[in-house]
Amino acid sequence: MSKSILDVWKQVLQKKKLKRAEMADCNMSGDKDIGSLFSLISNRGDYDVTMDGIHENFLKLSYHDPMLHKTVKCLDVLGVSDYLTQYVYRTQHMSLQAYQPPIAITISRIVAQVEKPNIEWPKALQRCRTMLLVKKDTLKTWQNRMSPLISRHLSVESFVGDIASPFLHILSPLNLRPVALNLMSEREKNELVQLVDTMVAYSVTYRNTKFEPQERANGSIVPMDIPSLSFDPPINDIISFKVLPNLYFYFYFYFHSSLFSHCA
Repeated sequence: MSKSILDVWKQVLQKKKLKRAEMADCNMSGDKDIGSLFSLISNRGDYDVTMDGIHENFLKLSYHDPMLHKTVKCLDVLGVSDYLTQYVYRTQHMSLQAYQPPIAITISRIVAQVEKPNIEWPKALQRCRTMLLVKKDTLKTWQNRMSPLISRHLSVESFVGDIASPFLHILSPLNLRPVALNLMSEREKNELVQLVDTMVAYSVTYRNTKFEPQERANGSIVPMDIPSLSFDPPINDIISFKVLPNLYFYFYFYFHSSLFSHCA
């Protein structure tokens, strides 16, 4: 009889309470539990969901770890599982999935508790994967719109890891005044020309947008009367974090809105 995925997570994160007779021969009992858990995980398959559930539920366990050594070790092991999964999908060497059950067993041996775990269906990783695919598709589309001289030297990974943040600074020079063109100095005009050339070369434009109500509710962060502009493609989304107020984001859009209104 095959068990549900919830049974698999429960058996990984909850260890049996040994009876007095079993405590006398704990080594044999431990080997038996490992063999049973290995068979359970192997027969279930669906290793993506199995490891996602372990990832999101093991931190809810009440295990003693004042220096976080156990937690770090579990996360390292889960990282190995992620790399293995990516390699399997890339090469289609499905036989390598046989190494996933020992990874789950390693985590079980580190943090499993006698108390019944509070198991919940994993949602965060699936949400992150979906968001990652959407953003990768956006970057790929943007890359295809760039000049071939630039796009052939630019990958999605290198842009996100090395270029995105400095690129936003280049697109938002702090030394340009939001004034009419006839009030700009020659140096400022040259810098503005370079800025426009950069935006054209990288196929970056602006589009009108609306701030979300929770963003406008921050009061001093976003003035209510400023025009709402955003980059197209939305480069700022790649390096922004939902839990942090992106002050620089609002500043450079306020700056460029003022500048473009004077230049219009």
